[in-house]
Amino acid sequence: MSDRALLDNYFESRPELLDEAVKYAQRFKMQWNDLANLDNCFPEKKEFVLDLIKRYIGYMPDRSLCLKHEPFLRAAAAYGEKGLITQDQELDEIDFHLKQIRNADIQTGGWNWNRAFSSEDYARYDSYLPHLKVQARERLIFLTGIEPEVENSLEAELFLRDCFTMEEFYPTMPVGSIADYKAATILFYRSEFFRAGQEASDNLLLIGWHYEVVKLKQTDPDIFKEPQS
Repeated sequence: MSDRALLDNYFESRPELLDEAVKYAQRFKMQWNDLANLDNCFPEKKEFVLDLIKRYIGYMPDRSLCLKHEPFLRAAAAYGEKGLITQDQELDEIDFHLKQIRNADIQTGGWNWNRAFSSEDYARYDSYLPHLKVQARERLIFLTGIEPEVENSLEAELFLRDCFTMEEFYPTMPVGSIADYKAATILFYRSEFFRAGQEASDNLLLIGWHYEVVKLKQTDPDIFKEPQS
């Protein structure tokens, strides 16, 4: 197929859409140097780090987004285990790189590209898989404990509607799946972005830590109280 035919048939004769698609695809290219670095960097920590990513980000982003951060995560875990760095240093390093992966996933997935909603966006919110609209919103509210503004939750809700069309994910399944955690991440990230800006959303608490804090508050509420003077 010629470049002209490709542009006409798949990108509505709009070169900017083709350029955006190429840039998006390039973001996910794995680099051979990154793979070589991983083979030589604390290979015994490979599974530990992958589990760390899934546990605290809440899901596994595209592996290409993780590659350049995995050596640092493995090193932090190994040095911490050997006592070469303090526990605080280990946790700070791990937290930094996990947030970098989470933020890259948000940006490459396009979850925070739309920052000025139009009437077309709200029309899409009402018309896209409309039979799943209520179920997606109610699930998100149950999962996060908040009733968000549509501006903050639109992308997360549409993501859940998409997930409901997949065989392995359905509206009545127990809350706590990978799709749930990704939807909650999208909502919290966008809410923080609109509230306080890019830097604040990039430094937002990871979803895994968020739910551990929630669980801790439920089991031992006194732990977060200010000490009496």
